[in-house]
Amino acid sequence: MEDKGRESKEWVGSLGSVPLAEVIKRIALEERTGDLQVIFEHTTKTVYFDRGFVVFAASNLEEDRLGHRLIHSGHISRNDFIRAHDLAKRGRQRLGQALVQAGVISEEEIGHQVAMQVNGIVVSLFEVEQGIYSFDERPCGIPIDLMVSLSIHRILLEGIRTMPNPDGILACCPPLDTPVRVAERAPFTYAVDQLTPIERDVLRWVGGGTSLDAVLRRLPEARDPILRSFYGLYASGILKSGDAEAPEAVLKVQEETKTFRLSELERCLGLTQATSIEQEIRVMHESLDQTPDDHLLQIDARSTDEAVEQAYQERCSEWVWVRSLVQEEPSLVRKISEIEARLEAAYRRALTQRAISLAENQRTPQAQEDSSSTDRIDHRVGNGQSALPSNAVGASPGSSGRDREGPTVVSHHALADAIRGEIRARVKQILGDVEQHSKAQDWEGAIALLFELVELVPENASYRAKLAGALSRDPLQRRRAERHYIEALRLAPQDAELHVSLGLYYKSFGLRSRAETEFRTALRIDPAHAEARRQLAGERNPKPSWGELLNRMLSSAAG
Repeated sequence: MEDKGRESKEWVGSLGSVPLAEVIKRIALEERTGDLQVIFEHTTKTVYFDRGFVVFAASNLEEDRLGHRLIHSGHISRNDFIRAHDLAKRGRQRLGQALVQAGVISEEEIGHQVAMQVNGIVVSLFEVEQGIYSFDERPCGIPIDLMVSLSIHRILLEGIRTMPNPDGILACCPPLDTPVRVAERAPFTYAVDQLTPIERDVLRWVGGGTSLDAVLRRLPEARDPILRSFYGLYASGILKSGDAEAPEAVLKVQEETKTFRLSELERCLGLTQATSIEQEIRVMHESLDQTPDDHLLQIDARSTDEAVEQAYQERCSEWVWVRSLVQEEPSLVRKISEIEARLEAAYRRALTQRAISLAENQRTPQAQEDSSSTDRIDHRVGNGQSALPSNAVGASPGSSGRDREGPTVVSHHALADAIRGEIRARVKQILGDVEQHSKAQDWEGAIALLFELVELVPENASYRAKLAGALSRDPLQRRRAERHYIEALRLAPQDAELHVSLGLYYKSFGLRSRAETEFRTALRIDPAHAEARRQLAGERNPKPSWGELLNRMLSSAAG
C-alpha cells in the first residue's frame, strides 16, 4: 500500500499487490473518514467510512442496486418497483422513501435491506484480485439518516472467507512463529455455530496460545483453508497476538443492528406532528429557537460551501412553495417569513464558520504552535450573536473597517483568535446556566442553551450527550434525543456510559433489540460496567463469548 503518512489525504494502489482486506483493516484501525473506491473491469464500487466504520456503499452494477435486490428477494414486485420509482421521481425522493410512502414495505424492513445491500457490496470486493483502489480522506458526505449500522469486524471475517489468493493471505498474516491466542473479548458479538468448521478448529488449536506455524502443522494438506480461516479470525479481532512485549493494536468495539443507525422514533414523531401543511408550519415555527443551523439547513459540519449554498436554495424553494399554498392566511404567511429569515441567518452563519475554519487552516506553523496550549474548539458563531470585534474588517455588512481612531486592519488569524476567545467565554457561561436550569428541572430552558452549545462546539461528544439527555427528559421533545445520542457516539464510540444511556433511552420506548445492542456494546468496552450487566441480566442471562468459555476451560484444566 502506498503510504504518505498519517496526514495523507489519498492512498492509491493495485489490488494485485495489496489485498483489499489490508486496506480496509488499516482504515478501521486508524479510524479514517473518507471514500474507498475500487475499480475493476467495467465496475466501480465505493465504500463510505466514518471514523473507521462502514456507513454506506454504492455500486454501478444493476444487481447491487436496492430495487433489484428487493425484487430478487421477493419483497416487492416489478409493478411495485415501477410505481415507487415514478413516485420517487415526482417527489424527488429516494426509492426507499417512496416504497415506504406507498405502503409497499415497512421502514424497518427497508432499513434492513439497505444495510444488507451495503454489506453485500463491501463483502463482494474481497473477491477482486486485479483492480485499482483509491482512498480519499475527507468528511463523510452520507447524512446520518442514511448511515447503516454494520460491524467492520464481522465484515472482515465474512469477506476474508471469499479471498481467492492464498499467497496474498499469507503475506497479510503475522510471521509464522508469532504467538497468538483467543481474545478474551472480541470487538463484536459472534456465535460459534456461525463460524465455519475450519474456523472452529483453528480456535481450538490456538487455545490459550500457540503459533500459526504450529496450527499449520496439524493438517498440512489443508494449508490454504487454515491460512484463510486464521487470517479472518486474526483480522476481525477474535484472535490476538500473544506476545506480551509487542505493542497490540486496540480494536474499537462495534456491535451492529444491521439496519439504519437511527430508528423510526424521529420519523414517527414527524408523522404525528405534521399531518397537514398548517401543522407543519406551526411545528417548524415553534421549534425555530431550538433547532440548530445544520438541522435547519439539512447540512452538517462536513458540508462544503457549495453544499451549504445548494441546501439553502432548496430550503428556500420548499418554503416558497408552502407559502403559495397558504397565501390567504396572513398569520401563516408571517410565520413562514420568520422561518425564511431564520434560514437566511443560518446560511450566513454557516458560510462565516467555514471562512473562519479556512483561515485557521492557513495559519503558519508558528501560529499553530502558539495556540496549541489553548482549548481546541470549533470556531462557530452563536445564534444571532456577533462574535466579531467592532474594528474588524467585515465585522458587519457595509463596514468600512474604520473606527473613530482611524483605519484598522485585522488579519484573518487575529480575527479567528478573537472569535475563539468570545466563543470560549460563551461556552463557559452556557454551561453554568445549563446547570442552574437542570437543578430546577427546567428542561426547556436547558435544551435551548444546549442547542446553542452544540452549534458553538459541534465536535464535543460530551455536549452532544448533555443535549440528548436533556431532550430525553422533556416529554414533548424526548423523541428528538436519539439523533443527538448517535451524533455523540460518532464522536466518542468507546464511551461505555454513553452506550448505556442510549440503551436505557431505547428501552423506555420498548425497542428491546436496540437497547440490548447498546448494553452489550458497553459491556464489551467496560466488562465491569455494573449497569450494563444488570440491564442485560434483566432482559436475559448474557452468554459468555467463545473466548471466555475457552479461557475458562483452559484455566480449569490448568488447575
